[in-house]
Amino acid sequence: MRFLQKLSFLLALTFFSNLNAQILSDSFFDSKPEPVNCENWNKQEWDKYINESLLVDGARPNAILSKLKSVTDTCKVSFEKNNIGLCTKRIEGYYKQVISQGGGMYSAIMSDKDYLASIPKEASELPLELQNLPKGLPKDWRDLAKKNGWKYALFHSGTGNSARLVIHVPGKDYDKLLVYYAFDSRNSDPSNYDGVQMQAIQKTKDSTLPPKYYFNSFGFNGHGATPQAKLFGGRCVTCHSSGPRAIVPQKNPDFKTELGGVSSLEEFNNLIVQKKPPDLSPYYDLKNFPTHLKVGSYCYQCHNGTDRSSLALSVSRSGELYTGEFHRKVV
Repeated sequence: MRFLQKLSFLLALTFFSNLNAQILSDSFFDSKPEPVNCENWNKQEWDKYINESLLVDGARPNAILSKLKSVTDTCKVSFEKNNIGLCTKRIEGYYKQVISQGGGMYSAIMSDKDYLASIPKEASELPLELQNLPKGLPKDWRDLAKKNGWKYALFHSGTGNSARLVIHVPGKDYDKLLVYYAFDSRNSDPSNYDGVQMQAIQKTKDSTLPPKYYFNSFGFNGHGATPQAKLFGGRCVTCHSSGPRAIVPQKNPDFKTELGGVSSLEEFNNLIVQKKPPDLSPYYDLKNFPTHLKVGSYCYQCHNGTDRSSLALSVSRSGELYTGEFHRKVV
């Protein structure tokens, strides 16, 4: 059973890694020509096509880009004559980032190497006490957490059906969230987990500015199984567009949730969930992610990026980027 759980997790990682590779390849956009007669379309006909045909399949942004490329190539003269690129440039810029076209694991606008080189040292490294330990934690990690004033939650996660230990580490300029995880959901010993992912949130002195927000990932491979920087293939900010997510244990967990330094899960979630949206400029070209969205019945009043996630950067309850009807309205 344990082998099957690990195999399932690895297959999921492989699938998303392969998907990213497919998306990044030129052949990904090869498709059958869009069956339209657009050679002589005027601006109104192009507008109707964009709104009533091109953008209706908002749940499949890769299909939108493929259709857009096809119709642009097929009807190049009419496309250029009517200057339709003014409309589609933003659509293309938006959806290319949504499906990870370009960039790397961490960012849609830069490579992983450039992203990691841009992170301040304090925000990129694990706490000194944990940098060179086998499996990234000592056996007496609870005593270490208590000594340093670190708060934690050890639980069977409802996200990914994995065992996790989340530790909140306060710092001078950045607070850090360490997420240790195990493929085996029954493993309640985090000193023997499979890896750790880290989120660093800036402490801003200017309350009007959004905090900087950084990611790093570590595996426990190689000599001594000490933490080593590792790329996993998925884009962290896809699930964490509003910062660290609240902890949600499984309804029927394989082991009981354990808390340290806090009296309740609500208290821990209030500590880690951000009160305002972070600076997402390291991850997206924000010119292609509109703000102050006036769609629907004033949806933006709640979905303003502070009280609720922005409609331009939203995820489903399972943590997947939701590209439904609001994407059509955004672009």
